[in-house]
Amino acid sequence: MSRLKKNTKPSSPKSLAATRGRWWGEFEIPAGSERRWQIERSQLWLRRLPNEWWIARCWGDDNTPSAVEVAEATPIDDQAKVPDGADLRRVVFGQTDDTVEVRPALADRPVVTRPEVPLLIPSGEEVTFYAGTPLWLRVVLRRGTPPAVDEPLVAQPETWFGPSTLRGELCYLSRTHAHVNLANLEVPADRAITPVTVKNRATSSLRLERFKVPVPHFSLFEGEGNTLWTDPLIIERDDSGDLDIQLQPGAPAQATATEPLSTPRERSERLRMGRALSSLFG
Repeated sequence: MSRLKKNTKPSSPKSLAATRGRWWGEFEIPAGSERRWQIERSQLWLRRLPNEWWIARCWGDDNTPSAVEVAEATPIDDQAKVPDGADLRRVVFGQTDDTVEVRPALADRPVVTRPEVPLLIPSGEEVTFYAGTPLWLRVVLRRGTPPAVDEPLVAQPETWFGPSTLRGELCYLSRTHAHVNLANLEVPADRAITPVTVKNRATSSLRLERFKVPVPHFSLFEGEGNTLWTDPLIIERDDSGDLDIQLQPGAPAQATATEPLSTPRERSERLRMGRALSSLFG
């Protein structure tokens, strides 16, 4: 069999032209104070009282200005109103803690992404795509307890992925296109980057219109310029029509930290995605 030929890979996406703000981490909020986050068009507002937290979330639309900002804690303003349309919840404790964790996470279902136009991968070629993966927001009010918030930063459209209405699964549909050239990928602060390498060892070409990324199996890592990366995924196709799907656990080469910001939602030694071509490519 001929040796696989690799495509060349640039080093950085568009978003690294200027380092953006880091919106995740541990944050102090004294009792009687409140704090606000804006992550692109999504807003988070936390108010701490001695025995309860108020949590408000707002989802903007296309007319909402994008920004990444973490405000300092300020005394509660009783005259301030929760923004119209906000989702407001209250969480009660015997006594609230000074520190909260606000962190990114990955989706709870696979994400279907596609290139801008269908692509053809000839026999013997190896190509790496970079997909923009939507992020979830997690808020932990007390260390060691389940998140009080674990939901998408941006509402995600859904799509069915499978060969028929009886075989397949409900997935999220990515709002961005996958790119072979990393420099062409725009990655806002509410998305991570997933490297997907396809090795076509078959004697026929592979047509790629869309593919499914199993993000519940991935960890999330911090990269240069406060970008976020997932584990790499490697897919090999041969003449049998089967796929060899390999998740490479650990930070990709582009990540600057080896400790994950979030761990997989689903753990298994092998991805239970099926080996048939239709299980991953559409």
